[in-house]
Amino acid sequence: MRGFFVFLALAAGVAFAAVASAAPATVATIPTTEDGATASGSTSGLCVGCSVTDVENVVSVRRNAPSTIAIPVGVLSTAEITVDLPGDVPRRSRAGFVVTGGSGILDVGVLNRVTVRTYRDGALVDEATGTSLLRVLDIGGGRRSVSFRSSGAFDAMQIEVAGAVALLTDVDVLWSFYVEADPLSPIFARAADGASITSGTGGLCLGCSVEDEADVIDNARATAGTIDVPLGLAASAQMTVDYGQTLPARSWTGFFLTSDQDLLSVSVLGGLTITTLRDGDVVDSESGGGLRVTEHNGYVFVRFRSSGTYDSVRIRWASLADVSMELNVHQAVTVPSSSSFGSGAAIAAAPAGLEAPDALPGPVVLSAPAPNPAGAFARLDVGLEEAATVRVVAYDALGREVAVLHDGALEAGTHALRFEAAGLAPGPYVVRVDGTTVSRMVTVAR
Repeated sequence: MRGFFVFLALAAGVAFAAVASAAPATVATIPTTEDGATASGSTSGLCVGCSVTDVENVVSVRRNAPSTIAIPVGVLSTAEITVDLPGDVPRRSRAGFVVTGGSGILDVGVLNRVTVRTYRDGALVDEATGTSLLRVLDIGGGRRSVSFRSSGAFDAMQIEVAGAVALLTDVDVLWSFYVEADPLSPIFARAADGASITSGTGGLCLGCSVEDEADVIDNARATAGTIDVPLGLAASAQMTVDYGQTLPARSWTGFFLTSDQDLLSVSVLGGLTITTLRDGDVVDSESGGGLRVTEHNGYVFVRFRSSGTYDSVRIRWASLADVSMELNVHQAVTVPSSSSFGSGAAIAAAPAGLEAPDALPGPVVLSAPAPNPAGAFARLDVGLEEAATVRVVAYDALGREVAVLHDGALEAGTHALRFEAAGLAPGPYVVRVDGTTVSRMVTVAR
């Protein structure tokens, strides 16, 4: 058995779709001893009575036997479990653990004392603590997943629980998981992933306002920050979103917007400017008719392609003589048109479109191609929880369809597919299950 792959819904439950409906469907990996993963436990500080038991259960193929972290009342110490992985996980990947309480669901008081860390070669890479920085999802049965997106590549994950003066802390750790960053997926700016936002007004902006800007970087697309600029004033208002990471050059970057005005109107667009920045310096900027504008699921997606790498994006509305604007800013999003994330190869943007929802019934799993790099062919397995009509397509680095691996009905279960590579030029290709964001990269070599 090579790997233990599950659809993230199994690790994040139905709540993932409800709380983070904007996030694309993703495949998670649960490290096990069969893959070469190992686990260890330890305590720190004057932790009399602290214990970490059955730590091997965290990397067992069984899912119903936990490892338990126990810290007595009144002990201000910590205990942790570390999972060492058999290889590196790419930067921007999500790292986390599934936990529960010894006597039921963990409350916020305990969760705020949980820290998740990533390491590489024994050195700390990144960490997040508490419900304000960790993504915490209720996955049913009293279980919760706690995770964050690591800024760098890692080969080990750790969960630490800190004690408290007045609380007995008893945390059962069921398993760890990681979700590799898909270089073709849109990158949403979210506070849970380290994003932050600032705002302001300029000029003689009597009556101007910027409100609820934190809603721009939450997990829900329906919520929004609002920019309000009255009619005819020589003024402007803006929001600047810091992604908390460097984004690749040549990416499409922009915002999902709604308004009482027609955002597809050229005259309205005349007051809108989007700017990319790196370390506070302007990288690129576009406004008015130079912005690309399309409607997407009831929202208007306004964006442009940044010429260089950037870490922040600013949206600015300048007042016009004949337009009073109340602009709802729902989300900031980057869509890589080429990326070196994870693989080092240039890959085209997702040809299936921006953030296509999983249109197939139930979870879809696409295995890693083998061999990879491929010569004459590569095999991939597609797994379905329910019978469905499935189209699996290969695209080249320019986003062109080069092969159809399957197009038709499939029963529930696992099905072997063949990617014919003999007639293709050497280089990177993406195999994608149409109607989803489930994809794999395969490199053709000669």
